[in-house]
Amino acid sequence: MALKKQVAYLGIQTHFNSSPNTVYHVTLDYLGNKTDDYINSVLSSAPLGKPVIFNTNYVGRYKDTNLGYSVELPDALVPFFKHEIPHITTLCVNGGKPVDTWKAFTDIPESEKTTVMLLLVGIVGWFDHKGNFHTEW
Repeated sequence: MALKKQVAYLGIQTHFNSSPNTVYHVTLDYLGNKTDDYINSVLSSAPLGKPVIFNTNYVGRYKDTNLGYSVELPDALVPFFKHEIPHITTLCVNGGKPVDTWKAFTDIPESEKTTVMLLLVGIVGWFDHKGNFHTEW
């Protein structure tokens, strides 16, 4: 299966009770290893103690498997999933459902837009497939 064009979002949530307009989005086409460099540069420049939201409709690279689709994350995000960064609280997928961060994503229909987030410090909310930010789970 050919690689899909990827669009990722990196945001910094500045207030726990802020509106969606205060979330800063950076759009990024998937560029192979350059994606990892970009993510690292954004994360390293984020204010310490502020939640960083990684939100995307399509994360990493799709692979066709016997189960359907599995997803590989960009290498720069792997440490988060291994809990090497202590601020990580949870990974949420599909509208805020907590998932095991060690599991690969499987059985994702091609037509389904999946929202994946990394939330640092605390859970501040989630984005739906239209890009709306929600603070209630």
